[in-house]
Amino acid sequence: MTKRTRKQKFLIFLSIWLLVAGSISIPLLRDSGTTSRLKTGKIACDSITSPDSRLSREQAMDLILISERSQKAELDKLPAPYCKLEPIQLRRGDKSLAERRLYLLDFNPDGAIVTMIEGDEYLAFSFWVANRDVPKSDEVGSIALAKSFDIDPNQAIGAGNVRVSGGLGDISLNLNGDSLYAPVEGELLKSDGGCHLFISRVLPGYRIRLCGLGDLENKLYAEGERIGEFKTISVALLRREPTGNYVFVEPAGDFLRRLFVESGY
Repeated sequence: MTKRTRKQKFLIFLSIWLLVAGSISIPLLRDSGTTSRLKTGKIACDSITSPDSRLSREQAMDLILISERSQKAELDKLPAPYCKLEPIQLRRGDKSLAERRLYLLDFNPDGAIVTMIEGDEYLAFSFWVANRDVPKSDEVGSIALAKSFDIDPNQAIGAGNVRVSGGLGDISLNLNGDSLYAPVEGELLKSDGGCHLFISRVLPGYRIRLCGLGDLENKLYAEGERIGEFKTISVALLRREPTGNYVFVEPAGDFLRRLFVESGY
């Protein structure tokens, strides 16, 4: 079993405190559909697995304490999830199609936990939090990379007239003025180097770095909501390691196509 870092242990403690306090309140969509939670206050399920299933406090704590990268069988010891979200493939590679399970809580009828599974491996969990505040304008998204590089996106070269448009791990996309859309529900936050981070509760264990969006303000987006029109951007998909640091992974074509798909939100 992977040893957890001090920071991870603190986050787990905080998560357990929230569960015990019963302070999570999340409206849920009780049937399948494509409704966006950020716009309607509801979660969209792809299929209902067990409509009467609820986790007790003890079972919710057991879930939270499962180490990342454990075998899927550890999750299978819990009661069946209420539903499953749409399967999604973020990165290329074998066993990369992600299964996402949503668990309701019997001690808080408006609470839920989302888990991400890739192949036979449990990746991470996240909480659905209702009535999330719009990100503050001065809030900065940051992540710790497992490996840093001397040259980063938007870095000035020489006298500063030339700037790097992408770095190792980034994919440059020529949009020619076409629109960019949110691939899933989430929030866009300003980040280091003039880039932005896209963070989603439905993608536990992942972050998306977008460079070339200019001075866009922090904002919550629904899946398929238009972000803006751009000429060229750089996209990097980052996956969290058990240490808490993130590594670059190669994004799947299906995931990249989501960036250009508008949907009803």
